[in-house]
Amino acid sequence: MSHLQKLTYDYASKFAKIDAEKADALLARLKEEGVSGLLATQIVNIMPTSVEELRTIFSAESRPVLPSELEKLLSVVNMFR
Repeated sequence: MSHLQKLTYDYASKFAKIDAEKADALLARLKEEGVSGLLATQIVNIMPTSVEELRTIFSAESRPVLPSELEKLLSVVNMFR
């Protein structure tokens, strides 16, 4: 591993909100719930703690997301904390 790769790995490990195994499982679960791969990845990276944060992630979507859908997705995220 090069010096730059080691620094990047150390940084990512230090600031990761969940471990890689949980992140993969959460990503798969979000996709099962119908979330696109791009948005699911953003959700896993950010690990939102409120519906408002989750709504911000979905703000670029062309279709509106119902509050009940956001609540359900937030409960999925919370299962992986």
